Amino acid sequence: MEHRYSYHFEWLGRPIIQFPQDIVAMQEIVWAVQPDLIIETGIAHGGSLILSASLLELNASCGGPPAAQVVGIDIDIRRHNRSAIEDHPLSPRISMIEGSSTEPVVFSQVAEFASNASKVLLCLDSNHTHTHV
Repeated sequence: MEHRYSYHFEWLGRPIIQFPQDIVAMQEIVWAVQPDLIIETGIAHGGSLILSASLLELNASCGGPPAAQVVGIDIDIRRHNRSAIEDHPLSPRISMIEGSSTEPVVFSQVAEFASNASKVLLCLDSNHTHTHV
């Protein structure tokens, strides 16, 4: 029987498809890098977006970039997930783009977000095939 271990967790009320040790590692990276923009490919239920936004919020309270943002990209953002993310208290730090991260129009939108950022952290967690990555 498959238990799908990584599907058993939530972060601040949203399902997060991550292993706990990866969540801790992400915190360590965000603290060390102090990004003012995190770009995530793959949104799923939005837990990772909420995680990133919460880490940026905590960083800001400790003197990190005060206006740091998260941009999430997904080929299919389900309406109920979009609504839950937009209704979350951390939503002011989050933007979402629906489309393929490899499409030029999406790349242009992301480049616009990144144009004002001095430190960008990119998290690739969408299509896990060899060809796509």
